[in-house]
Amino acid sequence: MVMIIDEIEARGLLTMHECIDLMEDVFREIGRGNGVNRPRLRYSCPTPDAQARYFANIHAGALPKYGVAALRLNSRLAREKDDATRRVEFQHPTRRYWGHFLVYSLETAELLGIIVDGTLSPLRVGATSGAAVRLLARPEARVAGLFGTGHQAELHARALADALPLERMKVYSPSPAHRDDFCRRFAEELGIPVISAGEPREVVRESDVVCCATNSSAPVFDGRDLEPGQTVVSIVNSDVVFQRHEVDRDTITRSGLIVVNDRESVHANHQKELLDPIDAGETSWDKLVELGEVVNKDVPGRRDPADIIYYKNNSGMAIQFAAMGKAVLDKAGKTGAGKDLPGEWFSADLEPWIAKGYSPAS
Repeated sequence: MVMIIDEIEARGLLTMHECIDLMEDVFREIGRGNGVNRPRLRYSCPTPDAQARYFANIHAGALPKYGVAALRLNSRLAREKDDATRRVEFQHPTRRYWGHFLVYSLETAELLGIIVDGTLSPLRVGATSGAAVRLLARPEARVAGLFGTGHQAELHARALADALPLERMKVYSPSPAHRDDFCRRFAEELGIPVISAGEPREVVRESDVVCCATNSSAPVFDGRDLEPGQTVVSIVNSDVVFQRHEVDRDTITRSGLIVVNDRESVHANHQKELLDPIDAGETSWDKLVELGEVVNKDVPGRRDPADIIYYKNNSGMAIQFAAMGKAVLDKAGKTGAGKDLPGEWFSADLEPWIAKGYSPAS
């Protein structure tokens, strides 16, 4: 049987805390060389709408500890706008999100599940940032500054609050109405003061962690405002589809350590945000390490309390989807979520060939 888990059923199957622990284990495994992960493939092409481009986002890999391989694909329309702010806007003609991942057994190669990732993929991003902050922030970190008020910002607010014993959070977005509403809701949810900041500098000033979770294509704060000991998080990526930067060159050049999910993806996806300052000699590859290396203590994370550390959540990875897929399928099996469909619908019968002594590829 193949389990199908739709968007509604996926909600609530994994908590933020569970997912942060899961992402830390994922990077522990890949840091030890116990997995296969190919850099994500992104491509885009024109569409009948001159204002929108089609783009696909594909991940493939396997994680032996969890006994599964994963293939993830999302299919979108998007355009980059440059009016009051430069940002990417996604187009939804069907009012639906088309993204899912397939989970395969490493033991039998059979398809175990098809999971709609509209809830789980953003959770994965926030949880990975939470795992990184838990490792990189100073032990005394109590104040977080957050840029953004959308879906990813909500998830990152929860991830930061789970990873750190926060006492206060400051939030900025260009829309006063959005940030005021966000602050009201999250002050109630997190049980700490969540303050609406009137300008970006207020978010950076005296924050232990500065987290960017926006749809911006341009830097959202001035890196010259950063203070010693801060940990900076960014999720927007510059790649072959869009050249985007949530942080500026000063942030990168002032950072004593740059931590990424996957070093190979910096090259494979042409992530110019990092490549350009390295090529210009403003920073160096010696300062760039992988999150898996930090998890396994192969390299030290925070060396000095005064260091500025930049964590670039630079690429989604198939091993994240593999581990989440296994956890979700296990949870669904226990809770009764999901729908079982015959495996025959998704496979071809080789019995006639095997009976004749053949072992065909398909």
